[in-house]
Amino acid sequence: MTSQLQRSDKPLKTIAPTVLALVCGLFVLWSNHAAAKQVTLAWDANTERNLGGYFLYYGLASRSYSAAIDVGNQTRYTVSDLADDQTYYFVVTAYNNRRTIESGFSNEVNTGTGLPLASQESPSEGSFESGVGLIRGWVCNASTVEVEIDGGARLKAAHGTRRADTEAVCGSADTGYGLTYNWNLLGDGVHTLRVLADGAEVSRVSFYVTTLGHDYLRGLPLYEHTLINFPSTGRSVILRWSEPHQNFVIVRYQ
Repeated sequence: MTSQLQRSDKPLKTIAPTVLALVCGLFVLWSNHAAAKQVTLAWDANTERNLGGYFLYYGLASRSYSAAIDVGNQTRYTVSDLADDQTYYFVVTAYNNRRTIESGFSNEVNTGTGLPLASQESPSEGSFESGVGLIRGWVCNASTVEVEIDGGARLKAAHGTRRADTEAVCGSADTGYGLTYNWNLLGDGVHTLRVLADGAEVSRVSFYVTTLGHDYLRGLPLYEHTLINFPSTGRSVILRWSEPHQNFVIVRYQ
């Protein structure tokens, strides 16, 4: 039996010198039982060194959460004994190891959407992109995957790449999707990307683009640069400008 905590009038989100980033990518996978509903949720892990764990909040109305569970430092949790005829709304927050700082809410998911389990890996929330990059992630049980950027036309992504790491949650490993995109076409600034599986939104992220001033740089002379003591002390890597990638690529290590 899990313990449930009411959200305090003085939550952990207090004035502090540092804050934890938002939890990105909360997903829900649920199944009905004879007497109750069991909901399994998963979310992307935070990377802060001072991460202490996560709170899972839920309730019967959107953005109104009547219960909370301290799930510790894990990224998957199952909530049991929920009413079968109710729609529940869930969010997750991260807190630090001193339990003095709490992040803002993650995206909200609910048991009434019927959306497939999915994860958008790149670009991620708050990431910085430039040149030509790969939009990628995975989604369970989808026929088609489309990408929409800044409300523009929907672009069909290649779908069905083998992802052995998703077999346990999807029942299939053919879940990966990908789409190559030239970020320079968007221009500098913040942009929003939506991923849709069979027409339904399964992910939404905002990210930053930094361009080199042109949508596509052409005719640049061959340029190589050596990074000393990278990726580790005593080693070096040779970078070369690649016009098709609109970015520097690794040529060789020394």
